[in-house]
Amino acid sequence: MEDDKWITAVALGQLGDALEQIQNKTEVSESTLDDLAVLNKVMENLRNKHYFHAGELINRLETDIVDKGQLKNEIDLLKEASRAINSHKPAKAIELLGGLGSSLTQAERYTLLGTANVYSNQNEQAMQNLKKAIDYDPKHFRALTNIGNLNLEANKIEQAIVDYQNALKINDASSSALHNLGVAYRKKGQITKSVGYLKRAQKAKNKELKEEARETMKSGDNKTAIKYIRLFAIGITVLALIAIILRQLR
Repeated sequence: MEDDKWITAVALGQLGDALEQIQNKTEVSESTLDDLAVLNKVMENLRNKHYFHAGELINRLETDIVDKGQLKNEIDLLKEASRAINSHKPAKAIELLGGLGSSLTQAERYTLLGTANVYSNQNEQAMQNLKKAIDYDPKHFRALTNIGNLNLEANKIEQAIVDYQNALKINDASSSALHNLGVAYRKKGQITKSVGYLKRAQKAKNKELKEEARETMKSGDNKTAIKYIRLFAIGITVLALIAIILRQLR
């Protein structure tokens, strides 16, 4: 991890620091800083599971700061692993993620590994992998949210709330963080506060579903896009039900 500090700097948007750290390792040019900005956007897209957009950004790199072919291949593997997890095939996801070596994909790799571990009831290993993800990318809000989920499951409610709030400081529209924060407050007996976060979560989820549908259509996966559109329609119905519940609590 010592040699990968420049990756963390890129993730945090500290591009000057990243440039300084790589100067002794590789030849830099006027285009290097621009490429670091592109890599910052790549990592941002990976946090949001926008794998297609992340892969497209690689085409904008002008220097050999990273192995572009390797990086694109690894982003494709991340996408496959995410699909395997969504299909409840954690073992397949773990196998797919085993061969990823690019430092830029490690935060997302460890996040997906941690998620696969949870599906396999390996919570201790999941926590280790999720913390490794944060080492590479302190702004990986999905990893922070999943750490909160593990703490919530362990009945560490106050710590879970802190984890979710930290995730929301990075992405205040994360539907998972909003939803699970609502669940945590419900466990504390703060029902009105809980319902408020659940309502925000459903609105955020609807937006995420539209974005995911748009991305999958651009990547040519229309079948998956149709699935997201159907989920969006269901989400609208759920949002209406939450509004009814909220009115009843007033």
